[in-house]
Amino acid sequence: MKMNLRCYDLTRVEEVPRPEGEPRWAREGDQDLLTEWVLAFSGEAMESLDEEQARQMTERKIEAREIRVWETQGRLTSMAAGARPTGKGITLNLVYTPKDLRRKGFATALVADLSRIFLEEGYRFCTLFTDLDFPTSNHIYQRIGYRPVSDFLEIGFEAPEG
Repeated sequence: MKMNLRCYDLTRVEEVPRPEGEPRWAREGDQDLLTEWVLAFSGEAMESLDEEQARQMTERKIEAREIRVWETQGRLTSMAAGARPTGKGITLNLVYTPKDLRRKGFATALVADLSRIFLEEGYRFCTLFTDLDFPTSNHIYQRIGYRPVSDFLEIGFEAPEG
């Protein structure tokens, strides 16, 4: 298994179109749906989380106020989270929108919102990683103000049996 990755950073958020709805921090009542989304994200990102790992991660991130969601007419439409904070920067991850809600601007607006919050909280920069095989997400992040820093090739090996 291999994945072509690009690391981006951002120091200033560009204005992006705002879809219907509002961003908010995830709360306990969102746990089940967000756990499903974390599992779906991990499948698309070729990570191997099981349901219990996804539930624990989601619960921890909700309690720590690290997951932000976009809500439209009472329905959650997208999520994004913060991870790996340092003294100067923080990474955005778990950017996910269900397939039937994609291409409506929810994730773009949410990533811009969360990036802005982190910069206002005092982080000097935000980072994120993308899969270069998905040009749409790479284009979206650049519209928000993310700049390419470096490319990586991730190669996974399976342990031999026995």
